[in-house]
Amino acid sequence: MKKTNRYIVFLILLFWTLAGLSGCGIQGKAAAEESIEDTAEENGKESKDEEEFTETVLSLSEGEIRSIWMEKDILYVFVASDNKEKPYGIYEVRDGSILEETPYSEIMEQWLGTEMKKSPASSYEYEARLGRNQVVYLLGRDKEGNVKRCYWMEKTFYTDVPFYKKYGGMTFSNIEISNKGEIYLEKTSGGLIIPYYDFYERIGFGVSTEKRRTVLGERRAYQLAAGWIYVWDIPSGANMDKIRCNSLTNGSTEVFIDKDDSIYLMGSRGLAYLPCDGSIWEILVDVNEEGFSGSAFDLKQLWIYEENLYLAGRDMETGQWQILRRKIPGKAVKK
Repeated sequence: MKKTNRYIVFLILLFWTLAGLSGCGIQGKAAAEESIEDTAEENGKESKDEEEFTETVLSLSEGEIRSIWMEKDILYVFVASDNKEKPYGIYEVRDGSILEETPYSEIMEQWLGTEMKKSPASSYEYEARLGRNQVVYLLGRDKEGNVKRCYWMEKTFYTDVPFYKKYGGMTFSNIEISNKGEIYLEKTSGGLIIPYYDFYERIGFGVSTEKRRTVLGERRAYQLAAGWIYVWDIPSGANMDKIRCNSLTNGSTEVFIDKDDSIYLMGSRGLAYLPCDGSIWEILVDVNEEGFSGSAFDLKQLWIYEENLYLAGRDMETGQWQILRRKIPGKAVKK
């Protein structure tokens, strides 16, 4: 009789133990299926409990910041001005000011003295892109925003990338440089991305949307459009995925791709992060936090290095161009 009672008690305990485990499993699944918005709100609450700051790294009284990037812990800016003798310059940012004497000074002087004397190259508006191994690409755009010139520049020499001769009948809205140093051209119409090579061709890829932007990583290309991000395999040109992103209001959003092909995107909610092969966005910096209000700062450039987020744009109240720096809790990123 005692054995029977013990057996019954054992069965009852086993039943309630299994029921409890089952309940935990269901609860965990429900938690995992919470909306991204709820997850972002929780992340925002946690981040606000940590010590955070926003620092103005640079304020320009004259000129316009067209590009920013990091090289070996040094922050560089590409600045356009009304100075007819020196309309463009690459400068270092140190202690809240810019240093005009940099490793790029001589080659920039040579480029200005040669290319800015030519027509039509001198009529274009230029910006800079950092490629692999500290190669800088200068892109020249016409009044419609189409890319008409591209120069490969290192600290000791520069050369023209004559894509406009190879594809003379086409217009391109952008030129993107992959993390491997490959040059890709984005057609103004049709959304097609095609590689630029001197000796051979490879398949192009892309989707046709009115407002879009393509950014390239190591092996993946991300094409941004309103509400969606299309993922492409660079070597084959095959479409890999289509990611929903509600905070992506149009294809012109600033975005950063790290060496692992993870995405950092400045959307309507703030700085969002999506790891490679991930499916849930994480809000790293909320746009409503102090110093990052979208209504007060016209964002033009985004760069991430180690634990720092750098934003370049125009202060809407003062009209000055600024670079803001902000800590990103728990992130250490290098490109």
